[in-house]
Amino acid sequence: LIAIQSKKFQKPSYKIKRKIFPQNDPQMCAAFLSCNRHDLLMQTIETLVTHMENNSTVPYEISIVEQCSTFKDFEQNILNNFEVEHYAFKQVNTGIGYGLNTLFFGLCTAPNIFSLEDDWKFIGPNRWIERAIDILNFYNSDPPTDTSSKYKVIGVFGAYNAGRQSPPLLTTKGTVHRVYLPEEMDHENAAIYSFCNGGSMIHINALKAIGTQVRQTPLGTEREFKERILAAGYRMASMPSTQDGNGWDKAVIHIGDGRHLGGNK
Repeated sequence: LIAIQSKKFQKPSYKIKRKIFPQNDPQMCAAFLSCNRHDLLMQTIETLVTHMENNSTVPYEISIVEQCSTFKDFEQNILNNFEVEHYAFKQVNTGIGYGLNTLFFGLCTAPNIFSLEDDWKFIGPNRWIERAIDILNFYNSDPPTDTSSKYKVIGVFGAYNAGRQSPPLLTTKGTVHRVYLPEEMDHENAAIYSFCNGGSMIHINALKAIGTQVRQTPLGTEREFKERILAAGYRMASMPSTQDGNGWDKAVIHIGDGRHLGGNK
C-alpha cells in the first residue's frame, strides 16, 4: 500500500515551527530518503530545518519518501514532529531507484533539490545553500547566457571534494567555485552517491535531461545513473572554503550506523 499526499493533521505539536508553512513558491526542495531509520532521519531533518529557519532566507519545501516501516511509526516519529509539504510512504522496501524517482519527479516542486538520505547531517557554513543555488541557477539559466552555456552542471558537491585535479577557479554572483570534467569526477572521492542521494544540491532541469533512475541494472542504480550523467557531458561543481581556492566547503557529514536502504526490487 502506498500513500502519496500532502500532510494534514489535527493540531500536532511540531518539534520545530517553520516561519512559512506550507511554502507555495519554494526555491529549494529538502528531499529526504528514508527506510525505517527514524532516529537518524530526525537528526537530519532537525539540523537542516534549524539552519534554514535561523540562517537562511531561501524559500524551501520538505519532501520525504519513507519505505519499509509502518505508517504509524512514520507518522508518530516524523510527520507529527516536522512540518512536511509532501511525502510518499510504502511499507515494503522497493529501493533507492523508486525513492529518488518519486522525490525528484513526483514530490519536489522547487527547481533546486538538496538530496539527502536519512543519514546525511547538515553542517554547512552560512550561505552554503544560497551559493550552491546561485551556481546551479547560473548554469541552468533559460535561456543560457554566453558564459553559462560553456558548461553543463547538474549539481554541487555537498559531501565530497572532487579535487584529484584543480580546474580553474570561476566566480558566479560572487561565489568562487570549480567545475569538474567527467574524468576528474570518476574516482573514489566523487562517490557515486553524490549524484543522487549523497548530500548534493541538484538542479531539476539537468535531472529531467538525464531521466529517471533505472531500478534494475547490473551496474546498480546509483552507478548506472552516474554513468549516464557522465556520458551526457554533465559536470559537478565544488566550492572552495576560501577565495584563493584552498580547502573546500563541506555541507554534510555521514552519521550512518551500518543500516542501509537495501537494494532495488
